[in-house]
Amino acid sequence: MSEELASKPLTRKYVRVIERHANGLVRFEFALGWTDLSCELAMHDDAFRAFCVQHQVAFFTEAAAGAGPTCSQADAAEPGPRSNGDPE
Repeated sequence: MSEELASKPLTRKYVRVIERHANGLVRFEFALGWTDLSCELAMHDDAFRAFCVQHQVAFFTEAAAGAGPTCSQADAAEPGPRSNGDPE
């Protein structure tokens, strides 16, 4: 394992909202330690908010072209794109 990977604390947790559907479903990426390795999850909005609070996540978004992700602390009400074509 490289020193760079070994030096990242796995206690830091990150979320990037991909999409919020009209029916309340939230699609998001969840990462531990570093933001370039994540998994995609989907939960109803209430469960998503509880998940974010329980795991004390920081939200990340893509920075300006090629600059990589940036992170910021935010509450579980992080806004995200909403899909307009999904049936309820």
